[in-house]
Amino acid sequence: MHFRFFGALLFALLSGFVKADDELARLTADVMRHSAKVHALEQELLHPADSRLAIFLSLASNAELELDSVELFLNQQPVTAHLYNATERDSLGQGGIHQLYLGNVADGEHLLKAVISARATNNRFVRRELVRRIVKQAGTLRLQMVLSAPAPEFEPELAIKTWD
Repeated sequence: MHFRFFGALLFALLSGFVKADDELARLTADVMRHSAKVHALEQELLHPADSRLAIFLSLASNAELELDSVELFLNQQPVTAHLYNATERDSLGQGGIHQLYLGNVADGEHLLKAVISARATNNRFVRRELVRRIVKQAGTLRLQMVLSAPAPEFEPELAIKTWD
Protein backbone atom coordinates (compact mmCIF):
# COMPACT_ATOMS: atom_id res chain seq x y z
CA MET A 1 0.00 0.00 0.00
CA HIS A 2 2.76 2.46 0.93
CA PHE A 3 4.65 1.62 -2.27
CA ARG A 4 1.66 2.52 -4.43
CA PHE A 5 1.18 5.77 -2.54
CA PHE A 6 4.85 6.73 -2.85
CA GLY A 7 4.88 5.64 -6.50
CA ALA A 8 1.86 7.80 -7.26
CA LEU A 9 3.40 10.69 -5.33
CA LEU A 10 6.72 10.30 -7.18
CA PHE A 11 4.91 10.19 -10.54
CA ALA A 12 2.96 13.36 -9.68
CA LEU A 13 6.14 15.17 -8.64
CA LEU A 14 8.03 14.13 -11.78
CA SER A 15 5.22 15.18 -14.10
CA GLY A 16 5.09 18.51 -12.29
CA PHE A 17 8.83 18.99 -12.88
CA VAL A 18 8.41 18.24 -16.59
CA LYS A 19 5.63 20.82 -16.83
CA ALA A 20 7.78 23.35 -14.96
CA ASP A 21 10.72 22.67 -17.32
CA ASP A 22 8.46 23.16 -20.34
CA GLU A 23 7.12 26.41 -18.89
CA LEU A 24 10.65 27.62 -18.11
CA ALA A 25 11.78 26.86 -21.69
CA ARG A 26 8.79 28.76 -23.09
CA LEU A 27 9.44 31.76 -20.83
CA THR A 28 13.15 31.75 -21.76
CA ALA A 29 12.26 31.78 -25.47
CA ASP A 30 9.84 34.68 -24.86
CA VAL A 31 12.51 36.67 -22.99
CA MET A 32 15.05 36.08 -25.77
CA ARG A 33 12.57 37.22 -28.45
CA HIS A 34 11.66 40.36 -26.50
CA SER A 35 15.32 41.07 -25.77
CA ALA A 36 16.12 40.99 -29.50
CA LYS A 37 13.27 43.43 -30.18
CA VAL A 38 14.45 45.79 -27.44
CA HIS A 39 18.02 45.66 -28.81
CA ALA A 40 16.79 46.52 -32.32
CA LEU A 41 14.76 49.46 -30.98
CA GLU A 42 17.72 50.63 -28.91
CA GLN A 43 19.96 50.61 -31.98
CA GLU A 44 17.40 52.64 -33.95
CA LEU A 45 17.26 55.23 -31.15
CA LEU A 46 21.03 55.40 -30.57
CA HIS A 47 22.01 55.34 -34.25
CA PRO A 48 19.25 56.78 -36.44
CA ALA A 49 19.80 55.85 -40.08
CA ASP A 50 19.78 59.44 -41.35
CA SER A 51 22.79 60.47 -39.24
CA ARG A 52 24.68 57.17 -39.07
CA LEU A 53 28.37 56.86 -39.92
CA ALA A 54 29.96 53.41 -40.12
CA ILE A 55 33.69 52.98 -40.70
CA PHE A 56 35.29 49.67 -41.60
CA LEU A 57 38.93 48.63 -42.03
CA SER A 58 40.44 46.10 -44.40
CA LEU A 59 43.91 45.32 -45.71
CA ALA A 60 44.76 45.45 -49.39
CA SER A 61 45.90 42.17 -50.88
CA ASN A 62 49.40 43.62 -51.23
CA ALA A 63 49.51 44.95 -47.67
CA GLU A 64 52.90 43.98 -46.36
CA LEU A 65 51.99 44.99 -42.82
CA GLU A 66 51.50 43.31 -39.50
CA LEU A 67 48.86 45.62 -38.09
CA ASP A 68 49.28 46.43 -34.41
CA SER A 69 46.66 49.07 -33.66
CA VAL A 70 44.37 51.71 -35.13
CA GLU A 71 43.14 54.87 -33.44
CA LEU A 72 40.31 56.79 -35.08
CA PHE A 73 39.50 60.47 -34.60
CA LEU A 74 36.54 62.38 -35.97
CA ASN A 75 36.80 66.18 -35.95
CA GLN A 76 39.86 65.92 -33.68
CA GLN A 77 37.93 63.89 -31.10
CA PRO A 78 38.92 60.27 -30.39
CA VAL A 79 36.07 57.92 -31.29
CA THR A 80 37.69 54.48 -31.12
CA ALA A 81 40.94 52.59 -30.76
CA HIS A 82 41.63 48.93 -31.38
CA LEU A 83 44.64 46.75 -30.57
CA TYR A 84 44.73 43.75 -32.92
CA ASN A 85 45.55 40.24 -31.75
CA ALA A 86 47.05 37.50 -33.94
CA THR A 87 43.66 36.02 -34.86
CA GLU A 88 42.28 39.39 -35.97
CA ARG A 89 45.43 40.10 -38.00
CA ASP A 90 45.10 36.72 -39.72
CA SER A 91 41.44 37.41 -40.47
CA LEU A 92 42.23 40.80 -41.99
CA GLY A 93 45.08 39.25 -43.97
CA GLN A 94 42.63 36.76 -45.45
CA GLY A 95 40.28 39.49 -46.64
CA GLY A 96 38.26 40.12 -43.47
CA ILE A 97 36.73 43.49 -42.67
CA HIS A 98 36.64 45.01 -39.19
CA GLN A 99 33.94 47.47 -38.16
CA LEU A 100 35.91 50.18 -36.38
CA TYR A 101 33.19 52.70 -35.67
CA LEU A 102 29.44 53.10 -35.69
CA GLY A 103 28.04 56.43 -34.57
CA ASN A 104 26.10 59.52 -35.48
CA VAL A 105 27.34 62.68 -37.14
CA ALA A 106 25.64 65.72 -38.57
CA ASP A 107 25.52 66.33 -42.30
CA GLY A 108 28.44 68.30 -43.66
CA GLU A 109 32.21 68.14 -43.86
CA HIS A 110 34.19 66.25 -41.21
CA LEU A 111 37.85 65.51 -40.59
CA LEU A 112 38.71 61.82 -40.24
CA LYS A 113 42.12 60.88 -38.84
CA ALA A 114 43.47 57.35 -38.47
CA VAL A 115 46.63 56.64 -36.51
CA ILE A 116 48.08 53.33 -37.64
CA SER A 117 50.79 51.35 -35.86
CA ALA A 118 52.21 48.35 -37.67
CA ARG A 119 55.33 46.40 -38.53
CA ALA A 120 56.33 46.25 -42.18
CA THR A 121 57.87 43.18 -43.83
CA ASN A 122 61.28 44.84 -43.66
CA ASN A 123 60.80 44.46 -39.87
CA ARG A 124 60.55 48.21 -39.38
CA PHE A 125 57.94 49.56 -36.96
CA VAL A 126 55.81 52.32 -38.48
CA ARG A 127 53.31 54.70 -36.94
CA ARG A 128 51.48 57.01 -39.31
CA GLU A 129 48.70 59.54 -39.12
CA LEU A 130 46.48 59.54 -42.16
CA VAL A 131 43.99 62.40 -42.47
CA ARG A 132 41.05 62.69 -44.89
CA ARG A 133 38.13 65.08 -45.23
CA ILE A 134 34.78 63.34 -45.60
CA VAL A 135 31.38 64.76 -46.47
CA LYS A 136 28.33 63.36 -44.71
CA GLN A 137 25.00 63.76 -46.46
CA ALA A 138 21.53 62.64 -45.42
CA GLY A 139 21.32 58.90 -44.86
CA THR A 140 23.85 56.36 -43.67
CA LEU A 141 27.46 56.88 -44.74
CA ARG A 142 29.53 53.69 -44.86
CA LEU A 143 33.26 54.06 -45.39
CA GLN A 144 35.81 51.32 -45.91
CA MET A 145 39.38 52.25 -45.11
CA VAL A 146 41.73 50.06 -47.13
CA LEU A 147 45.24 49.96 -45.72
CA SER A 148 48.16 49.03 -47.94
CA ALA A 149 51.96 49.25 -47.81
CA PRO A 150 53.39 48.66 -51.26
CA ALA A 151 57.02 47.71 -51.82
CA PRO A 152 59.72 48.86 -51.83
CA GLU A 153 59.09 51.60 -49.24
CA PHE A 154 56.40 49.69 -47.27
CA GLU A 155 54.92 53.01 -46.18
CA PRO A 156 51.29 52.74 -45.06
CA GLU A 157 48.77 54.20 -47.49
CA LEU A 158 45.08 54.59 -46.83
CA ALA A 159 42.36 54.60 -49.44
CA ILE A 160 38.77 55.31 -48.50
CA LYS A 161 35.90 53.72 -50.39
CA THR A 162 32.27 54.67 -49.98
CA TRP A 163 29.78 51.80 -49.82
CA ASP A 164 26.41 52.35 -51.43
